[in-house]
Amino acid sequence: AEHKGKTKTRTADEVVIEHVQAYPAHQEQVLYVDVMFVDGDMYLVSVSDPLDLIQAGHIVNKGADLRRTLEAQINAYHSRGFKIVEVRCDGEGAVSSYRSALGKAGVRLDTASKKAHVPVVERNIQTIKERVRGILRTLPYTLPFNLLQYLVSFCVISINREPSTKRHDGLSPRELFTQMKLDFKRDLRVFFGGYYQVTLDTDPTNSMLARTVGCIALCPAETRSGSVKFFNLSTHSVITRGQFEAVPMTQSLIDHMNGLSAGQKHQVRLDPIFAVGQRPDESKEIADKDYEHLVEDEIPDDILGPVIDLADIEFNNPEDQAEEEFLNQLITDPDDVEDDPGMIAVDFTEANRDMEIAGNLEDTTLYADDAGAQPPSLNITVPQVVNPVRRSERQKRGSYQDGPVRLRAKGFHLSTRKAVATYGTAATKCIEAEMSQMLEKHVFHPVHRDTLSRDQIRKLIPSAMFIKEKFLPAGSFDKLKARLVGRGNYQDPDDYGEVSSPTAALVSVQMTAAIAAHEGREVISMDFDGAYLNSPQKTEVNMEIDAELSRYLINVATGDMKKDLIACRGPTGKIIVGVDHALYGLIESGKLWYDNITAFLTTLGLIANPRDPCIFNDGPATDADGKLREQLTVCLYVDDVLATCTNLAKLDEFAGSLQAKFKKTKRVDGKVHSYLGMTLDFTRKGTCSVHMDKYIADVLEDTNTVGSKRTPSTADLFAIDAEASLLGGGQEKDFHSMVARLLFASKRARIDIQCVVAFLTTRVRSPTTQDWDKLTKPQHLL
Repeated sequence: AEHKGKTKTRTADEVVIEHVQAYPAHQEQVLYVDVMFVDGDMYLVSVSDPLDLIQAGHIVNKGADLRRTLEAQINAYHSRGFKIVEVRCDGEGAVSSYRSALGKAGVRLDTASKKAHVPVVERNIQTIKERVRGILRTLPYTLPFNLLQYLVSFCVISINREPSTKRHDGLSPRELFTQMKLDFKRDLRVFFGGYYQVTLDTDPTNSMLARTVGCIALCPAETRSGSVKFFNLSTHSVITRGQFEAVPMTQSLIDHMNGLSAGQKHQVRLDPIFAVGQRPDESKEIADKDYEHLVEDEIPDDILGPVIDLADIEFNNPEDQAEEEFLNQLITDPDDVEDDPGMIAVDFTEANRDMEIAGNLEDTTLYADDAGAQPPSLNITVPQVVNPVRRSERQKRGSYQDGPVRLRAKGFHLSTRKAVATYGTAATKCIEAEMSQMLEKHVFHPVHRDTLSRDQIRKLIPSAMFIKEKFLPAGSFDKLKARLVGRGNYQDPDDYGEVSSPTAALVSVQMTAAIAAHEGREVISMDFDGAYLNSPQKTEVNMEIDAELSRYLINVATGDMKKDLIACRGPTGKIIVGVDHALYGLIESGKLWYDNITAFLTTLGLIANPRDPCIFNDGPATDADGKLREQLTVCLYVDDVLATCTNLAKLDEFAGSLQAKFKKTKRVDGKVHSYLGMTLDFTRKGTCSVHMDKYIADVLEDTNTVGSKRTPSTADLFAIDAEASLLGGGQEKDFHSMVARLLFASKRARIDIQCVVAFLTTRVRSPTTQDWDKLTKPQHLL
């Protein structure tokens, strides 16, 4: 009574979604399909590989329901960016009859012999059977037959939420499918068959009607908000609600449920009979007219959570140093999204394409009795390959100001496959050079999988390789640079201590350049090749190199190392290695390198500045008499060094020490230096000019900016029009990306646009057409 009279409808809490940062599952999936019977009740069960996601669709009418269920299961994958390339089933006629329809949708059908069940599905059906039987034995009442389908759904959903045995990151198939992390409070709120008082949507809320209704929990509705399906004990319908409270089970409720079960034509046995492929002889066929159908509420439109599009990821820092700071993050080249024909997008205009089928169907018992019956068709949403849009085409379609134009990022990382396709032999040599460096510096050693414990296998991390087009600040192409990285986002931070490491503050770099110009110092810049690889790894890390990269690795290896690599290569072509030196991307590599390089600088007599631990001096700037001395100043930004001193011999001695300690360290002399994306020009005596001409030219080219202005804004910069329309159709992403690019330039070389850009950074969450207009003004100034 207290629940029914006092319960208040709460405003739904804001749904906080934690997205999965996962080593991606393969986009192409093979779907294993078979039919399962539970006490004569039929279900179409499918299992995807390698995702391992199970789906089970209830079937009453074998013809119409089977077609609808198969369509829904395939379209569920296609709608989330996966692509079903093949369906495998046994010789069961109702599924195999769709061969031509599947072929029209680009899906192959592979059928086994009659009565030869698909082992992948059969194993999962065995798991479903164990769960169903276990729950039935714990219920205090006999389950009504028409609720059996929800018990099966509950068990399938629960299995999908368990970590996949095929992955070493602990993620479940459901998390990989929805890109949403499992949340205990949102996703694990009820257990099947429990008794709950569910809040009703009463209107008006001040009426004398009961605020709640007694319900039996069925299964999660798989929505972003964590709603649950319930069996309404008053109306005998299925409702979906998000506000409820568990209450104790009463004897009257148990009697009521037993009465419902006894009144139905079919009953669920305590130990139901499961069968695969064919209905067992002792089970009666459940006819549509005999089934106690349930009315369901409309399911909320937030089902299965948001679809995450990799093309939506923004990359705010396009300069070289972002590689050193964020290598443990996954970086996707926006150009790849446009131009790579391997990327697919769902084209819903193809969803209802006519799929009439002509001839050559297998003989099936389903249509044997009707010589005039037409072969079935499937309404499958087919993912379509997006044709690449080239720069010339984008320019023809309109300017940046005319609407959303997907920006081209200069110098972003390329995938191995795209780099080879674009640069051919040059990319291959670049990859092999990186692999040779791994072997020369003894970065890792091969490990046979059989020698690893279960815990070591669980902690295995994947690897990746990025190839980067490097450009000089002046704009000319410099080189291709390959880098093998470990996926540090798979490491557990709790296994390590302090792993953060500093970098020189930008203002410190600029002050160092200003002092050098003022005092007439000589300037050199240096870059360590494979800096992290010079630092020994302190903790055990085992890494898996994929088959494609393993071929490159074996190709450059020689002698015993080549034999060991081949011996440790697994059946899929992958090689496991034990990491011996700090590798880019690993969680503690930055700290290991910083400790290594700073310890060496200390041995040279350099002392860290108390205000900035990445600025080093060999003593004070003046002597006891207040006169300037030949001070050596070193600025360290990860693996980039800027050194200044009035005595060139002192610089030579310093550079020689570094090159003797760290092999392949490059040195640049002269009056012009590229450092942290800036061009530092000391040509004019007493002055250091800082510019980013090529970077800014790229910004203007990418946005098709024409014309100029004398100021970066007008007087209404801080005025906000509440009536202005929000940007959409991808334009809001372009706005965010361009603001980030201008922010990068404003902090280094163009302080004249800092005020405007600082304001625009506060508008990136919900930009409007007014903000868009304000963004064009600093571009015209540039």
